[in-house]
Amino acid sequence: MILYGGIMSIDGTERGRNIDKLLDPDSVAIFGVSLSGDEKMGNIIYDNLKSSDRDVFAINPKAQGEDNFYTNIHDVPKDVDLAVLAIPSKFAVDAVRDCVEFGVGAIILVSGGFGETGKEGEDREEEIKDILKNSETRLLGPNTMGVLLPPVDLDTFFLPEDRVERPGEGGIAFISQSGFMATPFMETLCEHKTGLSAFVGIGNRLDIDEVELLEYFCNDEKTEVIALYLESMSDGRELYEIAKRKASDTPIVMLKGGRSQVGQKATQSHTGSLASTSDRVVKGASKQAGIINAYDERELTDFSEALMLNRPIKDENIAVISSAGGTGVIASDYLEDTDPGFGLNLPSFSPETKERLDEVILPIASSDNPIDLTANVTDDMVDDVLRILQDEEKIDGILLYALFQSPYVGEEMVESISKWYHQGDKPIVVSCIGDRTGPKWREKFYKEGVPAYPSTIRAAKVLDKLVKRGRSLEYLGGSEDE
Repeated sequence: MILYGGIMSIDGTERGRNIDKLLDPDSVAIFGVSLSGDEKMGNIIYDNLKSSDRDVFAINPKAQGEDNFYTNIHDVPKDVDLAVLAIPSKFAVDAVRDCVEFGVGAIILVSGGFGETGKEGEDREEEIKDILKNSETRLLGPNTMGVLLPPVDLDTFFLPEDRVERPGEGGIAFISQSGFMATPFMETLCEHKTGLSAFVGIGNRLDIDEVELLEYFCNDEKTEVIALYLESMSDGRELYEIAKRKASDTPIVMLKGGRSQVGQKATQSHTGSLASTSDRVVKGASKQAGIINAYDERELTDFSEALMLNRPIKDENIAVISSAGGTGVIASDYLEDTDPGFGLNLPSFSPETKERLDEVILPIASSDNPIDLTANVTDDMVDDVLRILQDEEKIDGILLYALFQSPYVGEEMVESISKWYHQGDKPIVVSCIGDRTGPKWREKFYKEGVPAYPSTIRAAKVLDKLVKRGRSLEYLGGSEDE
């Protein structure tokens, strides 16, 4: 990770101070490790960290001579970059005070029981703020699942790996106000072998917030895409200003919770914050800043993966290729209609392109847009059609149905599509549908670094976001040459 500091926010305060101590510490102390070795939060975190190449210390007031166990952080014989507090909230204030006095660089306060629970919890938060004031110690949380950074082998999750599999190293940084939003996101990344540069759960945002982390990861060379889950914004104006400056280089996808009255009420009980920003304002500001909006956890993952693995589509002219006429019809409806579709364009091909297509497809097939290759499609036909469409100036992107229910296609079609996906001039979105045959072939595509979607609507939404990404790059004055 980059070492980051001295960045000034819009209001003139310094951001980034000691963030490297949180995200790549040399030494870690964990409060709340049981001497009995039970599967408590502190023990899970301790076991995760022991496998890394770091100095790791356990803090337990009852410790009596056990290796790497200390009764108080003041007894630790080395400097501590990061302290993880997996202890009840009633003990947290004193533990934070001890950490600040000892000069700990950063604290992850895992515990709940703070501002989200009412007056007593709010008072604890105020005490902690007073302790942190004028110190160099930074704090993540409270009410957080912590951090996971595969590139530096840092895992402070309190959930065991048999419940939450950890993704490998990749290019997505996920900043989330909800820790458990990470679990379905990471399960999908594991399934697709996509990977993370970082996950950071901000929880109640007593100190470190999404604005600071957004700027950090926009400057991180390992991060290609940033995913955000927010229920409220600590400083919406500054977040959008940073996004506007940085989104041309680093795509940002945001799922904003608390859009309805019921959702706003749930937000207050979840993280103690008030989600007051309307959906209309979020949409408008996101469009100006180049942020891609998602509306559920599946869209957040789909859009983040697509923006990392695919390229922007420069304009709205789309070709559809299928071996089933019905899928081409459905795709056309979604892409061209504005309700409930996306208002994209499926133009007719030039006479030269149609003539070339007719030479490689069957007489019963259709060379119009959408192209219908029929159930007699072969691997070579798909390869030839993709080759020909590279020269069609009227087309900016391609939606391709890879339907392996047809008897004459197989591994070679995966290879051809992957070749044109990575080397062709036209960005391609692949839909591979079917609950029996689909999973096997989608897995093969992901191994080739090609996302493949199990439904028309998911593929169409991704296609739409790649078009929006292309438009926002033009608006923001950026470019992506991949």
